[in-house]
Amino acid sequence: MRRRALVFVALCAAGCSVVAGGGEPSSWPCVVGEPDYCREVAPIGQRFRCVAAEGASEGVCGPCDPVDVCGNGIDDDCDGVVDNGSAEVCNGADDDCDGVIDNGLDEDGDTYTWCPTGPAPIDCDDSNPFVHPTRAGETPLREICDGLDNDCNPSTPDGSGECDLAVQDCDGLAQRCVDINCLTRPLLCSAEEFCDENATPPICRARDMTCFNPDYQCPEGQVCNPANATCVTPRGNGTPCDFHAECESALCLPVPALRLVAGHVGDRGGVCGRSCCSDRECDAGHRCWASGSGARACVPTALLAMGRHGVPAPETCAARSSCTSGQECRITLDSAYEVADRYSVACGAAYRARISCSTDLECFFSSAINSVCIDRSCQRATCFGASDCPTGICAGSECRESCGTSGDCGRGGACGWVFVRSSGAARDDFLPACTYNSTGTGIRGAECASDADCRDRTCVDATGNPAPPEGTPMRCTDTCCADASCQENEQCRPIFVHGRWEHHCLPRPFFGRVAMSR
Repeated sequence: MRRRALVFVALCAAGCSVVAGGGEPSSWPCVVGEPDYCREVAPIGQRFRCVAAEGASEGVCGPCDPVDVCGNGIDDDCDGVVDNGSAEVCNGADDDCDGVIDNGLDEDGDTYTWCPTGPAPIDCDDSNPFVHPTRAGETPLREICDGLDNDCNPSTPDGSGECDLAVQDCDGLAQRCVDINCLTRPLLCSAEEFCDENATPPICRARDMTCFNPDYQCPEGQVCNPANATCVTPRGNGTPCDFHAECESALCLPVPALRLVAGHVGDRGGVCGRSCCSDRECDAGHRCWASGSGARACVPTALLAMGRHGVPAPETCAARSSCTSGQECRITLDSAYEVADRYSVACGAAYRARISCSTDLECFFSSAINSVCIDRSCQRATCFGASDCPTGICAGSECRESCGTSGDCGRGGACGWVFVRSSGAARDDFLPACTYNSTGTGIRGAECASDADCRDRTCVDATGNPAPPEGTPMRCTDTCCADASCQENEQCRPIFVHGRWEHHCLPRPFFGRVAMSR
């Protein structure tokens, strides 16, 4: 303030005609860095700051800028705060004033950002440090056979870094290279041929004298397998299989869905069985095995005992209603078979006490933030970890209920699959849980064009294919955990959709003794 007074006196000594508070502020000399003087001489309701020519320490009062320039050390807009930058967010602006827009937004630590407005190239999967693009001059990641786009380049075939694509395909689901034949490339066979998958290697054969021939009948006790036009004898639950027709249950559960070791089932593709909510749906000597892949089915305890960790300890459950009073169908870590630290759900004590209610308003005033009253308890509370929720299932910052069908959720909820991961696990685990953010209204059988049209967010054809040829009728299907959840002539079957295994009600296949059309 004293320096400003000296400037004032000096200016007056030089012959200036000065009246305090009068005249145009822009005519008053000032000292750069002392904006208070400009504010004092400014008319009421206006703000000015000291503006000087480059290199000068003195200047004249000028109007404030509407925007504070990021990182220049000047209070351009005269709000008393110098903008030195803030944490970078994905918004198309240089928030941290480092000269680069939307950089540093890297979730998996591989130095590539997920933000679409950030510096190229953009990471196509920022949850996996072993999947990312390549900068100029760097060697691209090797495409291994794992079902992932390792180098973030869709034009690079999966497994091209290790499979001989001239004679092999990549089975990304099984994560191995497989020889090209009519089993892996069905279009190799003509319309007059079928793929004999019992041959080694599988080859195309003429349809004459197969069970596709109307004049040919399978022997008593056998059915026609539509996968290879041969007659097979259906077998009981727990029997190794390659085709649904080989099973009395009409369901051959795939090895990848149950995370089994192929050698334990005679290197066959799966095991005959059925989907389950708990052990009660399984035959004697079988357990309802939830591998963490999203699939849950009856598996012989003798098969599970062949693994490193043995038979699962807790009994699986589908919803709280299947547990005894006072228990929750809660998330649990269990080592069983070959899957250590596997996430599953089983009946047990709640992680956190439920808050009883009769109205949503009671939940609003309770400690359960962002919750509503469902089934006489506050649910969907905001959470930060497993211990915040009675079930221990915290996904998308909301507490979730385990479910077998959408009927377990109530209040318009849908039963979908949520992602969980234990520390250090080199795999993804999925659990069925209630969600309340679905905008679709279509239920089982409703016509649909995409998952968004369906309440349970799954739109498929009659075989469970989410991407059939154009023109194929598509319908919504409901989530299930056992056949009892489905309608007559339907079956609860695991299908691979949304990058995981899910159970949905689909038409039950029928394998007759006589010819069938594909």
